[in-house]
Amino acid sequence: MKDLARERMGILLSQAEAEALAGNMPRSRRFFGLALDISRRTNEPLPQWFLYCPNCLTPLVPGRNARVRTRSMKVVTTCLVCQTKMRHPYIKERRERLAKKDNEGT
Repeated sequence: MKDLARERMGILLSQAEAEALAGNMPRSRRFFGLALDISRRTNEPLPQWFLYCPNCLTPLVPGRNARVRTRSMKVVTTCLVCQTKMRHPYIKERRERLAKKDNEGT
């Protein structure tokens, strides 16, 4: 059952992303809403690759309805529909890059 739910959510989310890229935001929101309903019913989390605003539930497309900036060890994504800001640290990536650089230098 969970495999079927993941498959359907993947299809709906890719359709939502395609509609958002085409500029059809109401249809994109509808597809995302259906995927979110499946996620809630089956207690299966949404895939991490899909960006959405947790406030207005709008699928986010950087450059179209979302602004992405890096600021003081964080990636700040701003929803341009409701102005909600989401902050995600990137400390792990920076540590990996520094460790790789140290290994190459020695």
